[in-house]
Amino acid sequence: MKYRLRKWEAGDEKQCREGFKLAYQPLLDECPGDYRPIVQVFIDGVVERAFDGMPEYFAQKDSISVTVADVGDSVVGYIDTWLVAPSVAQIGNVFVIPSARRQGVASALMDEAERHAREIDASEVILSTGHLLIESHAMYIRRGYQLTATVASEQRREVTWLKMSKAL
Repeated sequence: MKYRLRKWEAGDEKQCREGFKLAYQPLLDECPGDYRPIVQVFIDGVVERAFDGMPEYFAQKDSISVTVADVGDSVVGYIDTWLVAPSVAQIGNVFVIPSARRQGVASALMDEAERHAREIDASEVILSTGHLLIESHAMYIRRGYQLTATVASEQRREVTWLKMSKAL
């Protein structure tokens, strides 16, 4: 598969929304029945906040960079990065659809996010990741990210988010 990275363009909202849902569907499918509604709320919430209103989402961020990976006319991956404090960049939403995984798309998107972070004078990059995204955790650790905190779910009182950071 030959993909290319490019800046997000108006008109990408629908494919990004669908791609995010597709990327997280395997996670939803693997959840125990009682946990599935919580994961569905997470997925729906991200889609609603970010991908259903991308221009408004972008307007709330300082020094944002939004990159998509596509194959032909199809978006197969996405990442956004912005400044949250002097010298600290946040990686927000990230996805790669299942058929495009293990082909370097996620690493290329992360490279682009970290490049942008350096460009806006960040010396640290932070991100939050769902606790069930074990493959993502492994990639972040390989890239030098370290666990900085865990966040518990109010619904189940268990860890549901991992916060990670990397010095640039």
